[in-house]
Amino acid sequence: MHEGTSARRSALWFAFLLAPAAALCLAAGCRPTPQIPAADRPQAVPMTSAEPANAYAGDRECADCHPREYRLHQAGRHSKTMYAGSRSALGKLAPPPGPIGDTGYVVRYEGDKMLFARDDGSESAEVARVLGSGKTGLTFLARFGPDSFTELRMSYFPLEKRWYTTPGQEGKEDLALGMEHRGRLARRCLGCHSSTQPAPTPLPDPRHFGVQCESCHGPGYAHVKSARAGRVETELNIERTTALSGPQKDALCAKCHRAAHDVSLVTLELTATGRFQPYGLTFSACYRKSNGKLTCLTCHDPHRDAETSESYYERICLACHTPAASAKIRGNAQKPAVCPVNREKGCIPCHMPKHDILPGSDIQVKMADHFIWATRKPR
Repeated sequence: MHEGTSARRSALWFAFLLAPAAALCLAAGCRPTPQIPAADRPQAVPMTSAEPANAYAGDRECADCHPREYRLHQAGRHSKTMYAGSRSALGKLAPPPGPIGDTGYVVRYEGDKMLFARDDGSESAEVARVLGSGKTGLTFLARFGPDSFTELRMSYFPLEKRWYTTPGQEGKEDLALGMEHRGRLARRCLGCHSSTQPAPTPLPDPRHFGVQCESCHGPGYAHVKSARAGRVETELNIERTTALSGPQKDALCAKCHRAAHDVSLVTLELTATGRFQPYGLTFSACYRKSNGKLTCLTCHDPHRDAETSESYYERICLACHTPAASAKIRGNAQKPAVCPVNREKGCIPCHMPKHDILPGSDIQVKMADHFIWATRKPR
């Protein structure tokens, strides 16, 4: 595999582990990339906060005042995108001990510690952190150093009870245990699986594991302090997300799910608009003509897992794309189109079809294209 392709796939795999996500690349058919008006683009949001770790309160501090949101979030996969590298932390997600097929690698447990090793005994490392919710894959990290860690060679898929080569490491026969990541890439990776990281070693504390409340709302310690002192009406001390514009809300999702400014248009192929949902959405006519009203939150509640029913999403489409809804549009505003094929159902398979997003890999994952096309050419 070409070195550049391998590196991109590795970086994309980190984002895939976040929740219902995957990586990019499709060999079939590129298409011209439309230009996104500047006003429609989600603005860049830093991946990691400059605030010190002690500015973060942790999810549990939010529960007293926001019990519904806390309960939904804790039941969802966003809150479970990082684990300690131990058998007890992983629970039923933990891979079984023993050789990993004929790969030359083996998993061992010493008490509660998980070890990843060469089967000839030449190399061994204790797993420090695990990325992924378990819906798809788990990737294992070890050997944390100053601003670095090693991403281990094999990733485990609990539902399949199967190991795969970690994307980005295919064909790298010279790797002993895995690939080392340093600096900005290392912290960007961990920033999508934890709310904050200490310095200088980017080893997140268990209190901050997962995509937490503070991942979107910002550091909450001062807010919690104000609330407990009864001063929250005058000293909110946290981002009021309800006041954000549509593109600003999307930018919070795009921190990890990626927007256009995160993506190199030179290397992109078609399914990037499926893997990088905010990026794909910004190309859609629905989005560009909504005056900021269509956002990620139109379809997705950020406090819970994404719905899986097509009928759920079709109801949202049909709130605009029906004769009755279109007739309500007054003045010179462009009316939403009504589907000439089926006015009642079938929106998602036609206009947001699912694609394989790791073509060329044994890992079979499909995601819905978020570039909402009116018509598509067969591929």
